[in-house]
Amino acid sequence: MKYIVIIAVLFLSSGVAFGDEAAIPSFSKKPMKFKVEHKVSNSEKAVDELLLGDITESNLTFWFLFIRTNYHICSMSGSAKSIAKNTYQYSVGDCNLRITIESGQATVDDVGGKCSHSDQDNNITSCGSRGYIGKTILSLVNE
Repeated sequence: MKYIVIIAVLFLSSGVAFGDEAAIPSFSKKPMKFKVEHKVSNSEKAVDELLLGDITESNLTFWFLFIRTNYHICSMSGSAKSIAKNTYQYSVGDCNLRITIESGQATVDDVGGKCSHSDQDNNITSCGSRGYIGKTILSLVNE
């Protein structure tokens, strides 16, 4: 028992991300990459990432990793369906995730705030206890 407590203390104090990262999908070609840098504490910064690929008029494939307070993460991947020009929605269970692409930016919006809560039955998201999606705007990266 003593060793378990020591391991837990070392793990919690090591500054690692909390939550599980979703698997990156197999895109048919190099996906578009979007990023935004922000503060996760008073002195430390993190970078949120979004990959969008296999984009058609009817759907797209996505993956993201958002890093929040104290490095709690939220990560998700899937296929979203078109609901309007340049706007796609991923819906499963109570989760409605909207992705909009416009003018070199992508907006990821957790409509209703239900996607940040893990739903093991629907396997919809992997968020740490303080991880969330919210409404996140990222800029296109030219690589």
